[in-house]
Amino acid sequence: RGVPLLVQIMLVYFGVPQLLLHNLTPLQASTIALSLNSAAYLSETLRGGIMAVDYGQREAALALGVSNPSVMLDIVMPQALKSTLPGLVNEMINLLKNTSLVSCISLVDLLRAAQMIISKSYRAFEPLLTVAIIYYILVGILAIISRRVERWVNISDRR
Repeated sequence: RGVPLLVQIMLVYFGVPQLLLHNLTPLQASTIALSLNSAAYLSETLRGGIMAVDYGQREAALALGVSNPSVMLDIVMPQALKSTLPGLVNEMINLLKNTSLVSCISLVDLLRAAQMIISKSYRAFEPLLTVAIIYYILVGILAIISRRVERWVNISDRR
């Protein structure tokens, strides 16, 4: 988590082929780098959520004879996911916005498409504004979905 994502993308795209003697496509390299980066943040978010669940609930379930995997799946994880949902959604939004960094390894995404239009038309404002609006709309859609999911998950709190 301490290395910038752009460095990670470049390292996977240019460095891994030197180690494995196998070239990666830009899509493969960006998928690997974005996945590893996001996994690091998601694991820390989930760890915090699991640690936030009162240990007494786990002890009570184990005292009743519930198996350790069942305790995690049926008791701890639902509560952890409920408390970490805002952080998980925030990571999804960050992942969406970070996809613009893959344009540096020639993968055609929204930003790269805008750069190609700019190089042909010599006009930067319109393509970049269009890209910004598209990202804004996508983030807005994710925010709306997350609010609905949070409301649905928190139904038990209103009783």
